[in-house]
Amino acid sequence: SVSCNHGLLMGKGTVVGARDGELVNGLGKVVEVEDAYLFPMLKSSDVAKEQRCANRMMIVPQQGIAEDTSHIQRDAPRTWGLLLRPRRAA
Repeated sequence: SVSCNHGLLMGKGTVVGARDGELVNGLGKVVEVEDAYLFPMLKSSDVAKEQRCANRMMIVPQQGIAEDTSHIQRDAPRTWGLLLRPRRAA
């Protein structure tokens, strides 16, 4: 069976990892977000290595350009809060 460690990608290129099954941001802080907007991410180097398991995750708040995101505040408040935090404080 394939075991995956997931990290979290936030903003422009801030890739982070996982620690004890928890998502950890670039500052080493554990973050809690709902799964609804969390998706696996493979880097091109992962694809080139034929890696079968994403070891990073990213928040995808929109499926289209200019899509309204205000519903995230109601549907996924932890994700909303994380998206609103300044990058240095995330």
